[in-house]
Amino acid sequence: MKIYVCCPPRIATGGVELLHQLVFELNRQCFGIAEILYLDNTPEVSWVMPSEYEKYKNPFAVNTYGGKDAVIILPEIWTFMAEIQFKECPVIIWWESVDNYFLTTPVEKWYSFKKNESILHMTQSMYAADFLKKAGISEKQILEVSDYLGEDFFTEEVPLDSSKRKLNVLYNPRKGLDFTNKLIAFSPNLNWIPIEKMSPAEVSHLMLESRVYIDFGNHPGKDRMPREAAIMGCCIVTGRNGSAGYYEDVPIMDQYKFECNIADIPAICSCIEKLVNEYDTYISDFAYYRSFIQTEKKKFETSVKGLFSILQDHYSFGKGEDMIGIAVYGTENDSRTARNLIEELYNTYLQESDPNNYKFKVNCFVDETFAATIPTEIPVIKIEEFVKLYLTQNLAGIVIPVSSYMGKFSLITNLIQEGVDKNDIYFIEKAWFEKTEFAAEEMAHLLVPYWD
Repeated sequence: MKIYVCCPPRIATGGVELLHQLVFELNRQCFGIAEILYLDNTPEVSWVMPSEYEKYKNPFAVNTYGGKDAVIILPEIWTFMAEIQFKECPVIIWWESVDNYFLTTPVEKWYSFKKNESILHMTQSMYAADFLKKAGISEKQILEVSDYLGEDFFTEEVPLDSSKRKLNVLYNPRKGLDFTNKLIAFSPNLNWIPIEKMSPAEVSHLMLESRVYIDFGNHPGKDRMPREAAIMGCCIVTGRNGSAGYYEDVPIMDQYKFECNIADIPAICSCIEKLVNEYDTYISDFAYYRSFIQTEKKKFETSVKGLFSILQDHYSFGKGEDMIGIAVYGTENDSRTARNLIEELYNTYLQESDPNNYKFKVNCFVDETFAATIPTEIPVIKIEEFVKLYLTQNLAGIVIPVSSYMGKFSLITNLIQEGVDKNDIYFIEKAWFEKTEFAAEEMAHLLVPYWD
């Protein structure tokens, strides 16, 4: 079974990048399990991944996927596809925004929110999670999977010193411009700078040398630009629309959030002027926000791990197959034993004409010294990858062929510490060294549980 993350083609936005980040992280935790699925009405003959996302090195497909056994993750702008194109598949809707859903989706294609416990929902923000709960989606169907800023934002030294910053107040003219223009008219003495017609590098440089960033837009999800400005050392002032109204999404002090009311304009401009003129005094008020942003990648990785558990419980993802890990460490005898076992398994179960008859899937977790001895049909991966597969795809266990138990117990200890159930670890009995004509179906009688 494979996970396909559906994605619009030929555009570069924060939401599209998040889709690519998810596929990258899914494959990092369990390689080969996920692909980007570009849904393109006008596919080109020679289709390539957009250059902005080549850094993730994600596998991708265009318009084609693995059929009804595939798990489909849809961005919220395509919720209608859950009950049309992908009605035969397990579906997860990823709410990267709320407001954009209503702005980009025709009314006749709005998600019905009818009781359908087969569809799961991921949320990028607390704002989205709250929206779903109010729409009648149960909490057990909701999983938070947020996002994170790229490494580019954490490579430069960030000065938190007014002597190294200009008296700039930055804003995004694509969001909340009507209200922002009222602020500009009220305080024309401030050095207002719109962030537009700039490369990402130019935006970062501008933020590094500025003191304040404001955002009185609609905050359809947990927006990236306020976080980018904060991590670059700007003080942040926002409205309360959308996700900005949730401390969990924009964790700044309440005194820096305002309603977009005409009556509040004097107080807002007074706050901005105070932050500009007394930057050294108030920049520490945003220390928690910066630390919050710095931990987002780790939280994302943990959320993706939780996604695997949800898939297993809700869709039996990765279950129904006896997947066996065979670890080869130490000696030539160990390698020979593993090879014999693998060949028996392969010959008996992996050469069936009907793939549905496969009883075993085998992965060989092998010391690189012995990789060449393993049949080419069997994936050879490192022991660390076994743990990821074990934890995310419900492997039956790990088999360790040994001519001697000496030197194996540090490996066993490490496996258990990483989360492998001790009852799923087996040694092969010495009979394998004396006779190798056992049929694969007899394997269970040849294994010795480690814990015994």
